[in-house]
Amino acid sequence: MKKIAFIIDTIESPTAGTEKQLLMLIKHLDRSRFEPTLFVLRSSPWLDHEFDLCPLVVIDFQSFARPASYRRFLGFVAALRKNKFDCIQTHFVESNIIGIIAGRLAGVPRIISSRRDQGYWHTPVKIMLYKVLNRWVHYFVANCHATAKWASEIEAIPMERMKIIYNGAELGLFQPVSAQTKNEIRDALGLKRNAFVVGIVANLRPVKSVATFVRAAAIAASRAADVQFVVAGDGEQRKELENMAAEAGIADKTFFLGKRTDIPRILAACDAAVLSSTSESFSNSIVEYFASGLPVISTDVGGCREMIEEGVNGYIVPVADAQAIAERVVELAATHERLETARGANREKARRMFSRESMVASFEMLYSGRNT
Repeated sequence: MKKIAFIIDTIESPTAGTEKQLLMLIKHLDRSRFEPTLFVLRSSPWLDHEFDLCPLVVIDFQSFARPASYRRFLGFVAALRKNKFDCIQTHFVESNIIGIIAGRLAGVPRIISSRRDQGYWHTPVKIMLYKVLNRWVHYFVANCHATAKWASEIEAIPMERMKIIYNGAELGLFQPVSAQTKNEIRDALGLKRNAFVVGIVANLRPVKSVATFVRAAAIAASRAADVQFVVAGDGEQRKELENMAAEAGIADKTFFLGKRTDIPRILAACDAAVLSSTSESFSNSIVEYFASGLPVISTDVGGCREMIEEGVNGYIVPVADAQAIAERVVELAATHERLETARGANREKARRMFSRESMVASFEMLYSGRNT
């Protein structure tokens, strides 16, 4: 039995990108071979009341600027040493730094560090610190080739120490639905049955650039009569985005659904989907769009070019280019043959590359030392 310590800053919601992947991994690890423990720097209401997948340890680490944090950090090191973990896997900036140092001090045999974004948080100081700490990391896991290459170049990581494990999804949740079911879902959401519906699933924060999606919606709505837009997600920018839609005259065509736990159902009501981010690694949303059989319009970020074949299963557009997104929306709305081609191509790609089973099996091989 191999004991795996996972460390992440916190988990506010189980639907956020990295958090969702980590929770899926913990839930489905083979318990006859692996014993996971989740360490978090700080707790959250969701962790306090909902998390039950494995033992949870709250380190209560706030900042190295606070004297109490040093005692808590040393307690974390002692816990790693006492429980004789075979591997520690780190996520996010703070936990990457703290987890690598603690794993090294505790003598954990295998340290794995995640690279799941392309550094919109980077500063010269953090890059320098990463380069110092990276010598203690045995393997780095990136969720696409683009991010592996980016991290290798920025942090001077040898590519032979990078492992690419794509995000996974519960593909069984994203099954094709009948026309009747699609209409019933649209009725429940207030959508027109005969509209061309474009969706986006995203946290409403600046890096996701949902404002670009709203601007594109306004342009597309001026050119196509029966088009509607669905925004599934919540966050700090929600009110601002709703005001944008109202000022653009598309409040009646743009539906802000807030935080949802029924994303497969929402996507089943859509005809196409958009990723409008200014920075990504490998988008969970695109994986779910593919699993739903939707053609995807994506900004040119992260690993999108590893997923999208231009004009076959979607389109890639420049970052922040609302005009380009709108043009593709109008084109798709008028070209139903391309929709059918994309549906089959994307479902097949999701089946081959992005299943939960494949993702978990790849991590299990890494923990077992069979992917070295």
